[in-house]
Amino acid sequence: MKHSYWFAFSVAVGLHLAIAVALWMINRESLLEDRAIKEERLRITLKEFSYEESLHPITTPSTTMVAKAKKRLAPPKQSPTETLSSIPPALPPTPKRAFTPDDRDQLPFSVLHHYGEEFFSLSAGEQHYIVDNLQYIRKLNEIVGTRLLRERYHDDVDPLDNNLVEFTLHPDGTISDLHLEKNRIETPLDELTLQTITLTHPKYPKPTQETKIRIRVYIIVKE
Repeated sequence: MKHSYWFAFSVAVGLHLAIAVALWMINRESLLEDRAIKEERLRITLKEFSYEESLHPITTPSTTMVAKAKKRLAPPKQSPTETLSSIPPALPPTPKRAFTPDDRDQLPFSVLHHYGEEFFSLSAGEQHYIVDNLQYIRKLNEIVGTRLLRERYHDDVDPLDNNLVEFTLHPDGTISDLHLEKNRIETPLDELTLQTITLTHPKYPKPTQETKIRIRVYIIVKE
């Protein structure tokens, strides 16, 4: 009887152990299967992440901001044409050739009329100033002289008379040695002529050197 009891107990214990082992094996397989599934999902997820990353590289905000800041602060590129050293020096003015008697046909009649052969003994600078400005100076004198005539000498000046005046014009615009060409008895026209030059010469173009000006002053009477 006692032997049968221990046999039955041993069988029961063995069955419980067998059931426990079976359950453990089943549970273990289930755990391994779940783990494999999770690893597979993780692997797929990592692959997708790597693909997306290859399409859209990740740049941290701080890197972008630093790059933009450096670009804004970087000094502008300066091309060689913008540097002072690359600008060629100004060419010196071409010296003007002096007129000779062979150029007589190229000169204005008023120049030859006032200066005659003396014109060809002047320097090239004087010659070119006279050719370029004598008519302009004459026009200024005419305007100022006519105004003075109306204001002061209308009844005393012969409208058919005129004077030839000579003076030296300096580079600063001043004049010296102002005189009439002919020694005449002082007349209202003489006084008017000298006053005209005195008032008008600050408006003359300034020469680059002392220049002898010889010009006839006409007074136009307009009724």
